Amino acid sequence: MPPVVAPERRASLYARVNSNLQPQAARHWRQHCGSPEATSSGSARQTSIPAPKSKGRGGRKIGRAALKLRREEEQLKRSGALARYELYLVRRDCAVDPLLSPSASTTERRLWDELHDIHLLLRETHVPTGSHSINHAYFETIDFRLTDAETAALAVAQTQGITPRTRDKLLHIHRRTLAILYTEQELLTMDAPQSRSIGRDDAFLPCGRRIKHREFNSVFGWWSSEQLLDKYGMTYSDDNGAESAMSSSDEEDSEAASGSGRVSDALIRDLFASDVEDDSDMDN
Repeated sequence: MPPVVAPERRASLYARVNSNLQPQAARHWRQHCGSPEATSSGSARQTSIPAPKSKGRGGRKIGRAALKLRREEEQLKRSGALARYELYLVRRDCAVDPLLSPSASTTERRLWDELHDIHLLLRETHVPTGSHSINHAYFETIDFRLTDAETAALAVAQTQGITPRTRDKLLHIHRRTLAILYTEQELLTMDAPQSRSIGRDDAFLPCGRRIKHREFNSVFGWWSSEQLLDKYGMTYSDDNGAESAMSSSDEEDSEAASGSGRVSDALIRDLFASDVEDDSDMDN
């Protein structure tokens, strides 16, 4: 069985786990700062601030509010309360993943809550020994979850008799689960100011953020079902052919893809194109 995460990347993360970081620190600061879901300022925190509109009092108000947020953020950074961070798989822009259905979003939130509770429970059940902290124990717990998640993705890649569209919708659910789990491990390497910044920006995949294509491929060694099968030395063949699968495409697209709405072929091509910009070089 090949490793789920590239070994060198996993080893690098594990070596950088911050033993002194409060469990679920970024999520704690998300709640402390107030989730942007309940405000109109969330997108302004991490995307570039638009120039004030030249006409209308409303435009001036929007410009002043954005400027106030920017100044507040700069002051917090100068004081050391906030710090630059980079989440390898999480896109910086606040746009919601267009392939994320309401039911899949609910499932992600439940997973996120479950992981939160597991991490906090380790404070009561795990006895640190030497350099092996609670955060190291949580990291190792996520390792097992990653294996389970990729096994589920592999089952989808092997399933016959479904359309390519349905397969990719289902596979995307598992891609997002893997990315959420990996990011939980990555969050353990942050310091307190970085965690505070992440919480303030609401930079969490379960909140709808999109994952980066190329970076996902770098971590897990696949993006498409063909690449996943190749990772495990498998090939896919459907003896029934594409025609039989296409005949039930309407039912599969509406039911099997966790209730997600129909997504245009152009949108899927744009989202999954190999040259899509993953914005890893953008500034906070």
